Amino acid sequence: MEGPRGLRKGEIDSAVELADKVLASGEKRMQKVYPLLLSEDNAENLRVFVDKGKVVSLVGMLPRELNIYGHKVYVGLIGSVSTDPEYRGKGFATKLLHDVELKALKDGIALFYISGGRNLYKRFGAVNAGVFYTTTISGKKENPEVRKATVKDIAKICEIHSRKPVKFVRYFDDFLKVFQTGHAVDKEAEYFIFKDSYAIFVERDGQPRMVEYGGDEQDVLEIVKHVLSKSDHYEALIHFPGFSAFKNIVPEKKRRGFFGTVKVLSNEMFFDQIKGYFLERLPKRRVEKLKEQLSCMDTPSLTKFLFGSIEGDPEIPADLEGVLPIPIPDYGADFI
Repeated sequence: MEGPRGLRKGEIDSAVELADKVLASGEKRMQKVYPLLLSEDNAENLRVFVDKGKVVSLVGMLPRELNIYGHKVYVGLIGSVSTDPEYRGKGFATKLLHDVELKALKDGIALFYISGGRNLYKRFGAVNAGVFYTTTISGKKENPEVRKATVKDIAKICEIHSRKPVKFVRYFDDFLKVFQTGHAVDKEAEYFIFKDSYAIFVERDGQPRMVEYGGDEQDVLEIVKHVLSKSDHYEALIHFPGFSAFKNIVPEKKRRGFFGTVKVLSNEMFFDQIKGYFLERLPKRRVEKLKEQLSCMDTPSLTKFLFGSIEGDPEIPADLEGVLPIPIPDYGADFI
């Protein structure tokens, strides 16, 4: 048995076969849906146990950048966590999570987004964090100016996305590969364009759901109503982060959890990366005191304190209201 270690050249097919077997019921879809994660170029970030030349346990990480009001935070997206049924009960997944954490810290990654809420991740210290909302939009209104996006629209979508104050940094070539999969948040997806806005829809539980958007919120509502006009549905569910203008536009909204779990890997490293965010909003003396306070917190408490959590928002000191929770983006098309 070899591992934990990074995937080696020539082993990608075995890793993909395992992910398909465990996560896609044997259907050959995982590499098609997640081409950035399950690729030779990302091999060193695919942490594995290998037995007799066969990958038997896998934890994948895709390094990414978050931009939070101009401040960069380096994040690892964790996905394709899978262990061959014949090798379960040996703690391989737990060991790989700790191994990928060490790899991430070495590479300057301070935060994990994990696409799941299993007890495995909670034992690892991850929690459901972030402030997100959902609401239902009804009403059909066909609009001839709304159209499905094509490959020719990639540059425009990337440019609109780049204007968001809180976002994953998204590069053209990477997003082109994601767009060409025809999927988002593990479902078949459709992209729509209207004026200077876009929206991404999937269908879940028999209902259209908007899982990402960019641009003017009123124009996005036009897209939603147009999509409904072309479907048998009368309502669509839209998801949006707490910093979205939708929060003040829609008449009713419901707080929801993150589509996964989040973990701060290093108090000190994360604070150093996000320090400018605090210095823009607080006196330097208060920022230094905050850093000292955060250093005393355990990982789950720290993550909830920084980002908020549907599991129970922590009490925020009066002088930090409006500063905390730190806004973070939903997965959208970056889901792995």
